[in-house]
This record gives sequence, C-alpha cells and structure tokens, in this order.
Amino acid sequence: MTSGEDDREEPDREVVESAQDSESPHEEFRPEQRDAELPLSVLERRVSVKRERFFSGPLPHPDYMAKYEQVLPGSADRILTRSEKEQQMRHRNVSALVQAGIRREREGLLIGGFLALVFLVGSFILIGLGRTQAGLIAIGGETAILAIVYLRAQHVRNRSPGEGTSEE
Repeated sequence: MTSGEDDREEPDREVVESAQDSESPHEEFRPEQRDAELPLSVLERRVSVKRERFFSGPLPHPDYMAKYEQVLPGSADRILTRSEKEQQMRHRNVSALVQAGIRREREGLLIGGFLALVFLVGSFILIGLGRTQAGLIAIGGETAILAIVYLRAQHVRNRSPGEGTSEE
C-alpha cells in the first residue's frame, strides 16, 4: 500500500513472502490467477461444511425422538402422551371459548330485545297519555336504532375472515 491509501486490508489480495535464500517460488497472490497456476504452498484452503436442519412442531424431530428413547427408554411415549394431553386441553379451551361466545350473543339478544320492548311499551304509553309527538319520536328513534343495529350485524357477518375488525 502506498502512504496515500487507507490502512484497510484488501480481502481479495494476500502477499506471501519468501526468504531471499530460499528457492521456493512464492509470489504475490492475485485473484485473477487460476488455482492451477499457483504453487501448493501458496494455496491454503479451508473447507467448512455447515449443515442446518429445521423442524417445527409440538413433537421433536423423529431422529431426536429416537435418541431420547435410546437415552431413557419410555421417554418417547411420555413425550407423545404429553403432546396428546396438551392437544386435548387446547380443544377444550377452544370449545369453551366458542360456547362462551354463543352464550354472550344469546344474552345480548335477550337483553336487547327486552330493552326494545320496554322502549316500545313506553312509547305507546306516551301516545296514550296524550303526548303523541313524543311517543311517535320515540317509536321512530327505536326503529332507526334497531335498523342500524341489524344492518351493522349483517355487515359484520358478510365481511370476509381476512378483513380487519377495526371500526370504520
């Protein structure tokens, strides 16, 4: 390197020096040279082989499962039993969540229906007491609210599963 250049090393270039009294034909290694042109003493090769295996799932890879069984007989059966129990627990949890959702929807419908009925009866009572304008406004308001709730529920049901659940 000259004094004006950076002091960084060049990764593509390696200088091999030989002693003056030695007769070995060492020379500067240039990337453009072919391997056959270089003496064996200049060529230093390191071969590294890296093998990676990826396996994902609730159970170990079958090779590892066999090794577990060799180390501790019966361990493969224990691992399978544990995995089966976890799967049963997940199924129970999902079933419980679905049942809770159904119960919540049913309760919401009953409470909403009861409130709508009370509001409607109150509107008719207002009309019967001579407050016709207030009774009609209450009936119209209730009808509008029920229509909005119905249309919004239809929109949610018709929405594809991939769409987000954010409010618009």
